Amino acid sequence: MQKGIVVTSGRFDIFHAGHAKLLEFCKELGEFVIVLLQSDKSIVELTGQVPIFQQELRKHTLEACRYVDNVTIFDGYAPASELTNIKPEIFVQEAPRLQPPGYDESRESVAERQKTFTEAPEQEIVEFYEGNVVFFPIDSEEKIRERVYARLANGDCGEE
Repeated sequence: MQKGIVVTSGRFDIFHAGHAKLLEFCKELGEFVIVLLQSDKSIVELTGQVPIFQQELRKHTLEACRYVDNVTIFDGYAPASELTNIKPEIFVQEAPRLQPPGYDESRESVAERQKTFTEAPEQEIVEFYEGNVVFFPIDSEEKIRERVYARLANGDCGEE
């Protein structure tokens, strides 16, 4: 049975198949999917990197996705005030954002990985309003960015 509002958040700087699967998963869980999109300013402050795509372009890309009903840009590390206002039934968290430095997925079980995620500020807020937090495994944009840069550096641009 589907619940009402499902929320997820992130940078969505390089939109890829993992993002599409995440958003499809969100839509399977609920009727109305809201994406809380991290602002350009926040990304620069938190990572020191300028996003490849400006927030309005990232927002437009997400709005074009059939699984998304609303996109809201937020400032900061976590969308605390947005979650407090929305009070979603379900918050879907991308798993890699919460992995500690040096994390090696092959060395941990699912149960062990779940322990890592209890530090999420989003989880505390959503559970306070009696919502549920669901974790969705996804390749991080950093890993994808590193692979793209490595291929470019090696001259492998996909040409046959």
